[in-house]
Amino acid sequence: MKAVAAPAACFLVLVGALVAYGAMRLAELERARTNEPITAAIVQSNIAHYDRLRERIGTFEAVRQILDAHFALSAEALQRRRPDMLIWSETVYPTTFGAPKSAEGAAFDQEIARFVVQGSVPLVFGTYAVEATKEFNAAVLLEPTADGKVDADTYLKSRLFPFTEYLPPLLDSERVRQWLPWAGTWTPGHGPQVLDVDLPGGRRTRVAPLICYDALDTDFVVAGVRRGAELLVSLSNDSWFAYPGVQHLIMIVSAFRSIETRRPQLRSTPTGVSAVIDETGEVLDVLDVDQRGVLTGAVRPAHGTWTLVVAWGNWLPPTALAGACILLALAARRGRVGGNLEHPDG
Repeated sequence: MKAVAAPAACFLVLVGALVAYGAMRLAELERARTNEPITAAIVQSNIAHYDRLRERIGTFEAVRQILDAHFALSAEALQRRRPDMLIWSETVYPTTFGAPKSAEGAAFDQEIARFVVQGSVPLVFGTYAVEATKEFNAAVLLEPTADGKVDADTYLKSRLFPFTEYLPPLLDSERVRQWLPWAGTWTPGHGPQVLDVDLPGGRRTRVAPLICYDALDTDFVVAGVRRGAELLVSLSNDSWFAYPGVQHLIMIVSAFRSIETRRPQLRSTPTGVSAVIDETGEVLDVLDVDQRGVLTGAVRPAHGTWTLVVAWGNWLPPTALAGACILLALAARRGRVGGNLEHPDG
């Protein structure tokens, strides 16, 4: 009993301290919820595997079908309850926006811009971007202006998925690409970015866009929050993961970024799971896998809310490792002392 008492007491103190700290922080968040909520309409078209669609019906018709689905669902959302923001998923526009590769591409660009102007609502959507000879996975923010045009701002995805979106430089060769024909040639972006979004009614918020793998990196998201992000907008395409439950797991991992930073999150995917997540990490609503529709939800942007992770970065893993090493060293020392006591003659 004596051997068990000390570890058990330490465990109870640790759990009790965490529960007390969590209750205190949640109470602080509840008192700080004075900001006007932002309503977003998140479109989930349930159209996936654009490459297969392109092979079956051609590039133009594939883009036409994808855009028509998003225009129709977005128009329904605007008619039901005008949101402050529209959000479409990662690479929903599977070509370069703003740098068209053909006359058809230029017409598609103009059609998206015209939809934003007519709807009078900002749109965040996934697309491609180019800089010189480099191509990027990107998120574009389009905002209607008073003169009937749009302002555009672009975030370039920084955390690329290896062996699918790119090949590590040491392995990037013709032979390896023959073995991995699906490997892309995208270039990593320039790091975290915060976009200023002008909302209807003269309001404004600051958004940190995250594309797929970005949302798995705590330090990356923290860097965006330190730049002033009040809201996380996460675009992903999880349709490539065929194993049941993986999409829900990815959504849960993304929700941890809201827990760590106390910033709400709006998550859009083409085939699920799209979600509205509040600043505590609670999932308020979802559009599940293989569903088609619009998820409309409201969140309150966070202004200046701090956390230990925002202040110190991803401190838990190195702290846990250092603590484990110290405990192992103490256990080894106790073992040596005990051995010497049992055999005093050496």
